[in-house]
Amino acid sequence: MRRSALLVGAVLALSHALHADEDAAGYFVQRGGKALADGQLDQAKEMFLKSLGEMDGYIPALLGLARVAQARDDTAEAVRQLEVCLKQPEARTLGRNERDALARAKALLDEIDRPRGELRRIHDEYVSGLLTLAQRSVEKKPLVARECLERILRLRPNHPSARKMLAALSEGGAEPETGNRLWNGKDLANWTGGPPIWTVKDGVLLGEAGGASYWMRARSEVKGDFVLECELRIVKDSGTDPLFEICFGADGAYHNHSLWLVDDEWRLVLRKGEQDRADLRVRKFKLVDKSFNLFRWQTYRIEVKGRRISCWLGTKKIFDHKTPADEIDGFIGLSLQHRSVEIRRLVLRRP
Repeated sequence: MRRSALLVGAVLALSHALHADEDAAGYFVQRGGKALADGQLDQAKEMFLKSLGEMDGYIPALLGLARVAQARDDTAEAVRQLEVCLKQPEARTLGRNERDALARAKALLDEIDRPRGELRRIHDEYVSGLLTLAQRSVEKKPLVARECLERILRLRPNHPSARKMLAALSEGGAEPETGNRLWNGKDLANWTGGPPIWTVKDGVLLGEAGGASYWMRARSEVKGDFVLECELRIVKDSGTDPLFEICFGADGAYHNHSLWLVDDEWRLVLRKGEQDRADLRVRKFKLVDKSFNLFRWQTYRIEVKGRRISCWLGTKKIFDHKTPADEIDGFIGLSLQHRSVEIRRLVLRRP
């Protein structure tokens, strides 16, 4: 009996203490509200902080801090305080004053954060549409699927479904059986020539070059029409005139057709000797996509049909050119200077 009486007394004492804390917190909120109404923002903030010192997470005080931030045109801080308000019901039961303040906090968040909320809604719809298109395209049009997934990850870097699908594509699960992996993802057994600037690490082919133009090529010659797909990104530049090129129809480092990635443009080049080069086509990055970034993973596709060469960046065509040569036969090669590049996919197909 005595133990029960002690327990009831302890509960009552705790209840009184909590009410006392809330009363004190409410007192400072009132003072903060008056200071805010008078335009005394520093004093208002001090009172709201004192309120939180009396009762941690007290929603009227958090709302007060958000209103101070709003008065100072600090929308980011106002949103942060309001979001903290919205998390409080997850931690404890709220009294009437806090419930009322919570409703006002929700209304204020909707008011000041409406543009960001609308942008989130637009992004959600865009991401959902891209994911649907990627799922429909993954088997028959893997490049379209890859472009969709990469766009999703630019907006939502941790999107689980997009990351999982892109990983499967990178592993080759969506490639037709007719695809020939020029680089096997493991070593350089199928490649020859050039100094040892190319290494393989964690399933990625890494090239790191200084000032000279470093070249290597696949061992097998390619004849007739083909489609070449390459997924790459530039890691860093280390000097003037940085260059990476995908060579095809090559007899050697200085006799080939090639797609050049230079400072701010792509070039479709025909080279017949070290000093004998013709730029067949030149195009600035910004003319295709203002958001293009060399230092992010990009997919290129080169199609050769007879004398016609077509090049795509993702799903965007960047070049289409008819060469004077009757045919474009030769080796596939990679060349690099003043630049580091990573490649995680290099596939040859027959159309």
